[in-house]
Amino acid sequence: MKFDLFCSLTQAQPGDAHPSHATVFRNFLEQVEVADDLGFGTV
Repeated sequence: MKFDLFCSLTQAQPGDAHPSHATVFRNFLEQVEVADDLGFGTV
């Protein structure tokens, strides 16, 4: 069985903290790398 990931990029955070767009995108790319290392086929 193969699994894929769906990601929703958002700045919404608990409280009043709002990371920059660059931080959100950088975190997304890090998650994509980890998913690739774990063998996920599509993000």
